Amino acid sequence: MKTNRYIYGAAALLCLASFGACADSWDEHYESSNDWVANAPTLLEHIQGDPDLAPFLRVAKYVGYEPVLSSPQTLTLWCPVITEEQADSIIAVYDKQKQELHKRELDNAAITQFFQNHISLTRCSSNSTTNEPIKMWNGKMMTVTDNSLNGVPYLKKNIVASNGMMYKLSYNEQFLPNVREALDLNDNIKSLADLYTLLDTAYIDVNTSVERDVVDGEVVYADSVIIKNNELYNFLGYIQREDSAYLCLAPTDAIWEKEYAEYRPMFNYAPFFSQEEQVRRDSIERLNTALAVMRGRLFNLHIQKNEYRDTITNTQYINSPAYYGLNVFRSYDSEKGPGILTDLKKQECSNGLLYFDDKGRIDPRLTFTQARYLQPAKASNHEIDRLSIGSGTKATVELQSSITARTLADEATYNEQTYTFEMLKDRSYIEVRPLTYAGYSGNNNSKIYFYLQNTVANMYYNIYVVMVPAYADREGYETKDVLPLRFQASYVERLEKPRTTTATDLMPNTTKFPVRETRLKDGSSNYFNYDGQTVQAICLGKALAPFQYSSLMWPGTGRSEPTVRLCVECKIENSKYNRGEQTNIMRINRVIYIPFATEEEANAFELDLSNLKEYKE
Repeated sequence: MKTNRYIYGAAALLCLASFGACADSWDEHYESSNDWVANAPTLLEHIQGDPDLAPFLRVAKYVGYEPVLSSPQTLTLWCPVITEEQADSIIAVYDKQKQELHKRELDNAAITQFFQNHISLTRCSSNSTTNEPIKMWNGKMMTVTDNSLNGVPYLKKNIVASNGMMYKLSYNEQFLPNVREALDLNDNIKSLADLYTLLDTAYIDVNTSVERDVVDGEVVYADSVIIKNNELYNFLGYIQREDSAYLCLAPTDAIWEKEYAEYRPMFNYAPFFSQEEQVRRDSIERLNTALAVMRGRLFNLHIQKNEYRDTITNTQYINSPAYYGLNVFRSYDSEKGPGILTDLKKQECSNGLLYFDDKGRIDPRLTFTQARYLQPAKASNHEIDRLSIGSGTKATVELQSSITARTLADEATYNEQTYTFEMLKDRSYIEVRPLTYAGYSGNNNSKIYFYLQNTVANMYYNIYVVMVPAYADREGYETKDVLPLRFQASYVERLEKPRTTTATDLMPNTTKFPVRETRLKDGSSNYFNYDGQTVQAICLGKALAPFQYSSLMWPGTGRSEPTVRLCVECKIENSKYNRGEQTNIMRINRVIYIPFATEEEANAFELDLSNLKEYKE
C-alpha cells in the first residue's frame, strides 16, 4: 500500500469506509441517480433548520465541522439533542486539548468522542426489521434498530439528506473508550499515555483518498483516508482494535516513576563517537527503559486459560519449554500472597479492561531480568581462534555439535552405573578438541569463546558452565575418554561502540576495542575442575562486578549487540595428559548467566541442577 506521512489538520475529513448491512459501497455515494435525494437539504442545512439542534450546531461551527456536514461525502449522522451547558463543556474540552502541543486535531476528544461517535461514513436507513451493527467514524461498533442507536431513542429517523441520512437522537450517545483511548482519559497514568503518544504515527492512504486539487505542487485531498499506527501495538499488543479483548495493567505515575528509576541504570549503552550519536544513544536508553516498565503489562484475553482466575499470561508469553515459567503471573490471592490484580481498581473498555496498578507487582525476573542460557552449539553464540597457516587461516580447534551430529541420550550406563540426562531438555552440546597442522606446533589445549546475549548493566551476575561426560550420546566410547578436565575461564566487556556494523566489529573483540578483562577463579585457584563422569554445573563466578553496558534492546529500538565475551580454555597438565589422567576435550551443554539486583542475592543463590529447564535462552 502506497502511503504518505500526514500531519493531522482540520481539513482532513473522512476516514475508512464502514461496514454493516446498511452500508453503501465506497463509490455509490458519488453517483446517486435519485433527483429527490440530490435536491434534498444537506445534513448541515437540516441541522440549521431545527432549533432543538442549535447547541449541536454551535459546537460543529466552533470546532470546524460545518464543512464535514455539508461535504459531498455520504454520511449518516445521529444528531443528539444537547443542552447549551453540554455544548459549553465540549467546547471547553476542545480548547484545552488544542493547547496541548502533543494533541493532534483529530485526536481531540471533542472530535473523536463526540462528533465521530455519532457519524458513520455510510448511508444507513432503518426499518422495522433493522437490528444491525454499524461502524462509526471513530471505529466504535453501534447497534442500529428501528427506534434507537445503542439504546438511545430516536426523536426522528430516516431524514433524507443530499449527502446521507440523519437521525435526531433524544440525547448524547455516551463514548466508551477502548483500552488505547482510555490511557488518555485518566490523569493518574499520564506517563504511560505520553509513551504511546510519543510513538503515534498517522498516514494518508493516497490510493483510496480522493484528490481535490494540487496547490504549490502538493496534493490537497477532499476525502482523506487516514491510517493510524503505533510501534507499541506490534511489540506489546493491539489495544486499539475494537474487535480485540485486552487487559492492560497500567502503572500509575507513582509506580512508573519508581520502576523507571529502578530500570534506568540497566539500559546504559556503550558510548558513541559523535555528539549526534550520543544524543540518539540517550534517547534509545530512555525508550528501552520505558518499554521495560511496560513489558509484561498487556494481556490478550482471548488466549487466557480458566478466565485468568488462577494465572494470567502476558503478550510476551512463548509456549515453549525453553521459556518455562516466564510471563506467567498469579492473578488473585492464593496461599502465596496477593496476585497482580488483587485490590486494583479497573475500568470497563469497549475492547477489554484497564486496571490501575498502584502496587507494582510485576516481577522483572519473569519478564526481562530472567535467568538466561545459551546453547554453545548455535554458531551465532560462539567463536574460535584461527591461525595463519600457509596462504590461509585455519581453526585452532575442531567443533562437533550434537545438534547436527547426534542426539543426546536420555540416560547412559558407565562403570556399571546408570546416569540420567533428563534435566538437559535441549539435548545438545558442543565438543571442542585441539587441532594440529604441519608447520604449526600447537599445544594440547582447546579454547572457545561465547557471546553472552541480552545482558543488562549494573546488576550482579552469576555465571555457570554445564559440562557432560564422553558417554553422554554414544556407545562404544573408550574408558580412556572418561577423564577429568582442568580449565580456566575469563570474560571481556567491550567498552566502546564500534564504528562499523559488520558482524566481527560488533563482537567484543580484545584487539579492536577498549575492554575490561576479568579472570574468573575457583576460590583462590586460577583453575576449575570437571570430574568427567557426571553432568556438572560449574560455577565460574558469583556476584560478579556489574557489567558497565547493556546489550539488551527491545525490537524496533536498535540492534542488539553482545558486549560480553566469555572464554573457556582447557589448561591440561602435560604430565597428566601423557599418562592418560586428564582430557583436553571439552563437552559443553550450555552457559547459564543470571542477573541479581544485589550482591547478597547473588551470593545466596544455589543453582538446582535437577531443574535446568528453568534457565532460558
